Amino acid sequence: MSPSDHTYPVRLFIRHKAHLKLSARLQAMGEADLDIDADVLSDVVKTLLQPQANGAAYQSCYSRDQALQIEEQIAEDIAATYLRIKQQQSDPLVQQLNRLL
Repeated sequence: MSPSDHTYPVRLFIRHKAHLKLSARLQAMGEADLDIDADVLSDVVKTLLQPQANGAAYQSCYSRDQALQIEEQIAEDIAATYLRIKQQQSDPLVQQLNRLL
């Protein structure tokens, strides 16, 4: 296989898949009416798509299927991180610390 035959995970697809996963999870949790906080999601995406955090998103793959697996895993990580952050925002200690800032 020549180097031109390699494919890369598509970061735009990763963002889109993460948004779809979040929407599905919120709906499954009965919170479909809650809007996804675009600023928080953007920060999570920017952080988790940095080469230091997910180098796999910047490496070539030998097949589109391999790239799809990487896209799915990173999208899952983004969705899980977003939900964890949003859940922690309701923690009284986190709220108290935020007020101090």
